[in-house]
Amino acid sequence: MESLRKEVERRDCYCGTVLFHSLGGGTGAGLSSRLCEAIRDEYSLGQILSVTVAPHQAGESPLQHYNALLCLSWLQRHVDGVLLFQNNAVLRRTAALLAKKAPVSDMQPQVSLSAMNTYVASCLAGLLYPLKAFTTGRGTVFWDSLASSVVHSLPRMSHAGQPHYSTSVLAVARSYQEDTFLLSRDSVLRKLKQAYRCVPWNPFPLSCWTGQSPWALFCAYCCWGYGIG
Repeated sequence: MESLRKEVERRDCYCGTVLFHSLGGGTGAGLSSRLCEAIRDEYSLGQILSVTVAPHQAGESPLQHYNALLCLSWLQRHVDGVLLFQNNAVLRRTAALLAKKAPVSDMQPQVSLSAMNTYVASCLAGLLYPLKAFTTGRGTVFWDSLASSVVHSLPRMSHAGQPHYSTSVLAVARSYQEDTFLLSRDSVLRKLKQAYRCVPWNPFPLSCWTGQSPWALFCAYCCWGYGIG
């Protein structure tokens, strides 16, 4: 907590903490449960996001089910969100990705712990980092084209085949001519609402921020969910 306090004091504005831990081990489950409780008590206004890794179903520890159950109960009480990865699913997905890159052979590719960590990191990067498209030219910015390039690579379905839905979307547009975006605002937001599959029960799923900048930037931040449409 003293180390966390030093990091918090270095920030202009503390918004929250992302915790990475496991569910099966005593250190990953017990220590992280105690830590999220302490963070919630010390920094009550900050958000806490827990990134948890569930053990293999075959078993890694004789007490893993108790650790997982108690830890999830504590997380439900103290954190604002939980991103759950399962070792079996990560192993299966990583093996499939390695098989696509490896030359054709009868042998299954060996999946290393580093490859599994890389897969988890790529999933988190796609969620925590905004999708961006920008240009450094001084000409007129075609915001519709930038919006199309942002939504072009959006995942439509989860790995399990469930459709993606978005509970909220924030569009951030900056350029040296702020009014150029305002002229295309309605068409851009309509395109984002359709591409991000905004849930029908949120009456205001889209928000838009604009500002001036010597170069053009368009970002879209979203909050994803599965089967919540």
